[in-house]
Amino acid sequence: MKKQILLKSVAVAVSLALAGCGGSSSTTVTNDDGGTTTARGFSLPNEISAVPASAAASASTTRSVSASSFGRAIRALASADLPPDSDYAKATGRTFVEEPALEQFDIIEQVLTSMAQTNYADEVGNGAYKAVITWEEDQDGVDVKSLQTWTVKSELVSGNHPVTGASQQVNVVQAWIPEIDPDTGNEMLIKAQFDIYTSASVAADGSFNDYGEWDLNVYFQADPNAVDSAAPQGFFAASTRIDSSGVTTLKITDQGVRNEFGLLEQMKGILVRSATTGYGKVEYPDWEQCYNPGSGVDCTDPALTAFPVSSAAYSYNDAYLAVQQGSSAVAFKDRDLAGAIKMVHRYGLFYADADSTNGIAEGDSVEKQMTFGFPVKFQMTALSDPSKQFEAWGYYGAWQGRHELWGAEDGVVIDDGVNTAPTVFTKADVLPGQTPATYTLAEFAGTFTKRNLEDASLTDIQGVPVQTWLNNNFELFNMNGEWRYCDDGYIDWINYDPATPSTLSCLDRVTNQEKTGTALVQGFSLFDLTQLAQSEGDQRWINIAGEDQADPLNPQYKQYLYLDADPQISGFTFTTAGLYEAGNEFDPDTGRLLPNSPAALIDPSAVPGLMVDVSGALYIQYVGFDPLVTSTTTGWVEKGISGIDPVTGEPTFSGTDTPFNPSREEEYYINAAGNNFIVKRTDTVDAAASYDVKRELQTAANPLNTDAVASASILPPGTSYLASPWNGDIKYTLIEDPTDANYLLLEVLSDASGNSTAGDIAETQWGLMAYDSSDQPLAMSSGTATPVSVDEYGYPVDPALRPVEFNWEKPGDAQSWGKQRFLKETGSGSYVILSDAIALTNVAVQDSAGNAKGTLNLQFDGWMYGIPDVYGELSQNDWVMTPDIAGKVVHIAAGTEATGSDGTRYFVKPLDTSLFLGVVSAFPNGTQPDITQADSVDLTSVPGYTPHNMGATPTGTVVKYTEGNAVE
Repeated sequence: MKKQILLKSVAVAVSLALAGCGGSSSTTVTNDDGGTTTARGFSLPNEISAVPASAAASASTTRSVSASSFGRAIRALASADLPPDSDYAKATGRTFVEEPALEQFDIIEQVLTSMAQTNYADEVGNGAYKAVITWEEDQDGVDVKSLQTWTVKSELVSGNHPVTGASQQVNVVQAWIPEIDPDTGNEMLIKAQFDIYTSASVAADGSFNDYGEWDLNVYFQADPNAVDSAAPQGFFAASTRIDSSGVTTLKITDQGVRNEFGLLEQMKGILVRSATTGYGKVEYPDWEQCYNPGSGVDCTDPALTAFPVSSAAYSYNDAYLAVQQGSSAVAFKDRDLAGAIKMVHRYGLFYADADSTNGIAEGDSVEKQMTFGFPVKFQMTALSDPSKQFEAWGYYGAWQGRHELWGAEDGVVIDDGVNTAPTVFTKADVLPGQTPATYTLAEFAGTFTKRNLEDASLTDIQGVPVQTWLNNNFELFNMNGEWRYCDDGYIDWINYDPATPSTLSCLDRVTNQEKTGTALVQGFSLFDLTQLAQSEGDQRWINIAGEDQADPLNPQYKQYLYLDADPQISGFTFTTAGLYEAGNEFDPDTGRLLPNSPAALIDPSAVPGLMVDVSGALYIQYVGFDPLVTSTTTGWVEKGISGIDPVTGEPTFSGTDTPFNPSREEEYYINAAGNNFIVKRTDTVDAAASYDVKRELQTAANPLNTDAVASASILPPGTSYLASPWNGDIKYTLIEDPTDANYLLLEVLSDASGNSTAGDIAETQWGLMAYDSSDQPLAMSSGTATPVSVDEYGYPVDPALRPVEFNWEKPGDAQSWGKQRFLKETGSGSYVILSDAIALTNVAVQDSAGNAKGTLNLQFDGWMYGIPDVYGELSQNDWVMTPDIAGKVVHIAAGTEATGSDGTRYFVKPLDTSLFLGVVSAFPNGTQPDITQADSVDLTSVPGYTPHNMGATPTGTVVKYTEGNAVE
């Protein structure tokens, strides 16, 4: 926890030196401290890029846009007709070159907007004041706002240029930043000061010729009452200088002890840049060496005093970039953005039409009219000291309708009807003079969701390794010394006589007759036992059991495992690949059963049948059916796994893929490219047409869509109970009565098997269907519920008519995922329900070259959901943008019109876009960059900490800005 707080503080504090407001010196006066003030402070760059966009890129990008299709031109014209003062016109998107090998420099770029929110340049000479700063962080895969109150003071004072020594005015900006440790409740003060000597120079196209000249010094764990006398253990320092040729040199240092090993962490970086040439080097802590058990580094060794480091170097010219990570081979990339891959991370959504009745103007942001979330303040109790409380910030938001209050996971008192003094939360984004609303927090131990399915295709997931979950149960029969199973059929148990083995048949699902074929025996297919072998890193659980009838009077139930190689167990003699008897001993590392010792191979003559259960996770990949490209005829492969990365939790693929054959009629619930898909095989033919593919977006139950009145319920009208199609013994009911103690939770209604009790909270369930009083599942169409006829497996007879499906997630002990938490208005007790995500239909998307790539059905709640996100796959590939990965990246072009499910028209605009440069091996447009230029960088020359003599936090200050907006 402390490590996270300190790292966040580094990033936020660094922004003090780097966010800029335009302007320069003008009329001056003398302040009380003898310094001169001005109406505006010095300007600084609003972005820092180790590798600027090339000049050639701008021209080629413009040519690409001008060559766009007529339809795209019309869309651009339509959005251009919006008023110039509209939110759409004023929204400024950010586009930057993303080079992961140099991401350590992002410590500056990531928080540029933080200092800009203080409006320091407008407050020169006005004394100290407060500003509420916000930035976005990823929490549990969701981007949420975090807030913090800074005390800021900005002045112009007489000083000297750090290089020439010439007398000049210096813009000195100081900030006192409080950080609270939620474990102890103790406040840690950060003091930061930067001295600005020269404003940044801006070119005609808006890019920066240079970054100006300034020094930054940040002192962590500073003395809250006086000037710090001791040198800091943790500090951040940065400086920029401009030489006579206009080349900027940026140097940064970050150091501190922020890990459980007590090791000094230090990051050093230097970049030397101009618009056309540059180079640099960065050295940073290598987390994996300490946190990966396989690294061979023991970070608990007392002889080790500093955290292990890695490094990266780069250089560029006007056409190409060279990057080297550690001792890896140098990678060369094309700086011409015409060939770059465009990945949009955030979009804005704006009304296309005015609606005076609802106060909507053309081009208004939808976030003016809809509330997708807001910040709150509250008193938090220290986790290790209940006697301490401190002011904390949280953010109330929702992800696909799942309400949550981020930042208040611990140290708060829930409003459960029992606690007499629940924590009070205060809305934090109100205007001056307004009385802020207050709330308490209600918590629900589970989330009930409706699965909204949209048509998709296999091409949406092609080439992407995806994790899926198995729960296969089948029987193997020994027939003439061969193990066989009923593949894509069902066993005729009615006419089976155990005394006559020939009466056992595998029947066709359609004809209900014994399956025929030259390779079949009584309809049964040969089973490949090697499918039951488990390699290292295999995440499946395989249980094989059968009755050994060697002694007919005393049959024994035994467990088996399939071994294809010697497990190297003491006392065990491996003879051949096959099924071996297993006992009750488990491998302490994998948790798997171990074979009996001495070895005992199965006797097929004594074991006529086996029950096989295969469950757990595996990674599969759809590769397509092109015989010239793929090595499998099934269209799918199972990815071999060599292990799980202990740092990221992601699998490491071994590179050995094996054919995978999806079972017919089984639904595979998979996550690919940031989306949930349901893939179901409907035919045995190995072809794309044999699969039904759906993309899933969810709607979570909340107090507005759960009511006893059918028209307000998330459930279809006429719902009698909920059940799984494969287990009708247990019936469930969603509690929609707000006065019930189990409101919004899923209860067991009845259980014919007797394994659970009516009224119990149900365990996690997937794929529930709503059934009417005639025990038929219900489908919804245009608000009307229709009973659906299903087969013996619970699947619709007519595939075009699919019953509505639901999931229920019950959190485990000490787990937060699966819970929902709602704010309740003080006094009325009404739940605060945030705006539903806007459903957008058939939104046109394109690739980086502007070529149309079809349409997608999306949802927007401040973030756009439903666009394939290949970031994870890119990470797996060491951030190398291959043509295969690039082919999956799509985005929505600026000015694209989107229509909501209610017919409302919108315009979409990218707000945050990264560009991945293409890898090259030849240099037809210039010369190869010289990576050895980075060798001249001397990391020992980075700045150390320079005392800034800041004392206690100024008192008597007022909040003047919230998120950059004036509050008075």
